[in-house]
Amino acid sequence: MEANVVIFIVMSLVACISLAYLLLLLWSADTRDKRLRSFFRLCSVVLVWTFLNLLTVVVKPEHYEFVYKLKIIVVCILPYLTCWFFLNLAKSRLTNSKLFLGLLIAISALDILAMLTNPWHELYFTNYAYPNFSHGLLFFVHLGFATTIIVLAYIIVLRHVIGNFRHRPMMILAGVCAILPYFLNIIFLFR
Repeated sequence: MEANVVIFIVMSLVACISLAYLLLLLWSADTRDKRLRSFFRLCSVVLVWTFLNLLTVVVKPEHYEFVYKLKIIVVCILPYLTCWFFLNLAKSRLTNSKLFLGLLIAISALDILAMLTNPWHELYFTNYAYPNFSHGLLFFVHLGFATTIIVLAYIIVLRHVIGNFRHRPMMILAGVCAILPYFLNIIFLFR
């Protein structure tokens, strides 16, 4: 195995173990807090995403398509969970809106449905050639919606961080840690 693949595997394992530990801590925390509940859901999905990223590197080529589809289904959920967590973190009034929550769930469900039905219409991915694949039209629609949702959520949470960092200095660290996975995903997407 190449050195960069081994480094990726080790980093992914460390991330999975760290996320699992964080989930255990959250599980024992106060579950009445909406922010902790949304953070627990987000960490659970990020753990699965990280594990599937690891699997896509080490899986046999004949199983690559299945693992990659699972990873993309998780990726379809992630932006909307991140948005919900950021809105809870910033104590936004949007978290009280059932219409907004329904909209996030509906868009995420449509995204997942498009991914699951991709073998019939090939609008998400045109092929799954190992290790390089071709994106279809719906992939870029997903990317546009997800990016818009994430950018809007980041704007809301950054306003909250800037307004509260004197009272809660760890908010800056939370903001940086929140943006890091998306920055790494953008690097991976456009490599």
